[in-house]
Amino acid sequence: MKATNQKSDTQWVETFCAEAKKLGGPTSANQKRFFSVAIEHGKDMEPTGPLAGKSR
Repeated sequence: MKATNQKSDTQWVETFCAEAKKLGGPTSANQKRFFSVAIEHGKDMEPTGPLAGKSR
């Protein structure tokens, strides 16, 4: 009889995160600029009204 290999939820999350990082590739220069502007300006640059989408 074969023993089945059961993974816990934490192990599944770790597996999927590792796979996503591997398949996603490195962060592009454009993504880095986007994050640096977001950090520098904070929520002041967030869209409001119709640009922000429907509120739930």
